[in-house]
Amino acid sequence: MNPDMAGHITAVAQRVAEHGPTTAADPETLQRLIGRKPLTFRQFVNASVDTRARQRIR
Repeated sequence: MNPDMAGHITAVAQRVAEHGPTTAADPETLQRLIGRKPLTFRQFVNASVDTRARQRIR
């Protein structure tokens, strides 16, 4: 990640923290767009940790 992207993410996070999301999440639409069931944040983090742990073992 570069500094410009970090600044963008921070600005978006601040906006959401202060005003809430502009639209509700729509898991069905996201599934249609990405071609699979979306992961929850917890599932994503657990999968990322598992992948990194397996890479270290090799």
